[in-house]
Amino acid sequence: MQANARFLAAFDSKDLSTETFDLVIVGTGLAGLATAYYAQKAGKDKSILLISKARQSQINSTMAQGGICCALGKNDSWREHAKDTLAAGRGLCNEKAAKTLAREGVERIRELMNLGIQFDAGDTSLQLGLEGGHSKRRILHINGDRTGLGLSQFYLGLVRESRNCFRLPGTQAIDVLAKNGRYTGLLVETEGGFKVLKSSALVFASGGYSSLYAHTTNPVETIGEGASICYRAGLPLMDLEFEQFHPTTLSVEGAGNFLISEAVRGEGALLVNDSGKRFMAHEPLKELAPRDVVSRAVYAQLQAGRKVFLDARHLGARYAAQRFPFISERLREFGLSLARDLIPIEPAAHFSCGGIQTDLQARTPLKGVLAVGEAACNGLHGANRLASNSL
Repeated sequence: MQANARFLAAFDSKDLSTETFDLVIVGTGLAGLATAYYAQKAGKDKSILLISKARQSQINSTMAQGGICCALGKNDSWREHAKDTLAAGRGLCNEKAAKTLAREGVERIRELMNLGIQFDAGDTSLQLGLEGGHSKRRILHINGDRTGLGLSQFYLGLVRESRNCFRLPGTQAIDVLAKNGRYTGLLVETEGGFKVLKSSALVFASGGYSSLYAHTTNPVETIGEGASICYRAGLPLMDLEFEQFHPTTLSVEGAGNFLISEAVRGEGALLVNDSGKRFMAHEPLKELAPRDVVSRAVYAQLQAGRKVFLDARHLGARYAAQRFPFISERLREFGLSLARDLIPIEPAAHFSCGGIQTDLQARTPLKGVLAVGEAACNGLHGANRLASNSL
């Protein structure tokens, strides 16, 4: 029987059923689905299992509104994208990681389009949006403000087409098993009890820990379990103090800190207090300053006893509904309209810049264990993530 601080649950592996795969992935968000797709593409005869405690509709990736950034504009370059990433991270980014993301991101986006993904476009070219901290328009969207859902559904479709990719929802990862510095299995809990999943490799794509905060844009399940599992296994964590707060979430009872994408500010929306005064006008980038700057400014207004609003009334009803259909639909539930009303907002925990420490190939110090997506940290984001660098 093993029951100590190393393990969350008391168990005897001899008494547990075992299933074996070539690869086990914890998490079925965008990072997990993409990992599964590229893994089966590299080894078509390999068996891959994705596990998740949540239903697919509750996955954090599906809620991402803003977009995915890539330097595709005529006057843009991956070097400019990397420069903006480093500036947003307050000098604490891993410069090599930032440059790799910006440079290889161009190739990945083109690859996605060749696979069939359709980003929003005008008559002759892709629609490139502008968000906080970016010096150029480089944000790609799907269906206006449903980019995360569009990408997740796309990769889910690719995974479902594979005969060797299996999904096991309602499964809770508990602990990593290891011997002689090598991963040997994953203890999980299903409706039928504990079991051990064995595989050659284990990938944590389990998301961040933003729901440890009272006010958050994330689902309640996002509490950093992947990080805690790895910590109990002796793996290092990194930059946990760098939690990003999104400055514009809906401040209405019952709204649950619904995020209003900064793409709305990219289309010219302003931030004003209850006196009608803009309080970001003194910043060089004004309302499109990096998120940490805007969140602190909004918080300062609230602490001073003022209310804060997003003013997007210039958009007009038709354009607002077309460009931001999901946001517009959600606001209607509370009797609000981007085109008619000042929208009450407040900051909320949004993205975990820290996580399971990895190298640029997603490897952890424990052989056989890797981490990707928001669960991982290679220093890319530094102290503050640049908008739309997550997807």
